[in-house]
Amino acid sequence: ASASASASGEGEGGRLARALASLRGRHPYVTGRPERARLQAVLTACEADRVLWRETYRCDAEYFYPASTVKLCVAVAALHVLRRAKVAGLGITTPLAFHYSQAGRDSGGSRGGPASVQLKADETNRKDGALTLGHLIRNVFLVSSNGAFNLLLDFVGRATLDRFLRRCLGFAHFRIPDYFE
Repeated sequence: ASASASASGEGEGGRLARALASLRGRHPYVTGRPERARLQAVLTACEADRVLWRETYRCDAEYFYPASTVKLCVAVAALHVLRRAKVAGLGITTPLAFHYSQAGRDSGGSRGGPASVQLKADETNRKDGALTLGHLIRNVFLVSSNGAFNLLLDFVGRATLDRFLRRCLGFAHFRIPDYFE
């Protein structure tokens, strides 16, 4: 499997091809059957707001939703935080409440909302109207809710997310710069 270059990338035998080759031993199902696993990869080097080079692999093979990739990382991190909390009675169906003040956010996730707001209900949860981790995760993937994503990000916390991405997933240079609008 070779990586194709776009912009000023190295192309076949380049950085991305070497990165993918290094994954073969740990992820043979994905790297050995890229079409079946629907593997796609993009490796980009940026400086400030300028792309220095970009290499891609199978990116034209089928469309994917890049925001959903980021949302998946935050959803997995939220489940990881929940599992590690080891608090009696705290689970995926436990009602949650989010409290924001001053430069808080409104329920849609946009900054600059009311001076003080408390979120503890979700009218889209038909079962009981509760705002739960499970319901937020469902909303992130079923309707691609940016508001639910932002609440998951707040549940996890940026520092915890950065540690999780780096230590648990091995994403040393991955960052989520801001909330989704």
